Amino acid sequence: MAYKAARLTPRHVALAEIVALRRQDRALVTVQHQSGQKLEVRSIAERLRSIGCERLEIVRFRLVSSQFYVIVDYDSALDARISSFAKKWGNWVKIYYL
Repeated sequence: MAYKAARLTPRHVALAEIVALRRQDRALVTVQHQSGQKLEVRSIAERLRSIGCERLEIVRFRLVSSQFYVIVDYDSALDARISSFAKKWGNWVKIYYL
């Protein structure tokens, strides 16, 4: 999903929609197909921080097609599971701790 100001297609999500979906004690995960921009991770993080997402991890998973899993508002238990997932998949996964 690309993060846009307003939804343009079913494959895009507006930042306002992310704001509406956020809840206390609930993690939110979105998928971002990699576009190849040099600073893509930073751009994603800046957009999400602009709407108040402070706890943020981006996981790059390169099994079939390279894509980012963007996780916000996660707790320590989910953080441990993300780390375990990355360890299991080794070089196929990279975690960006922001």
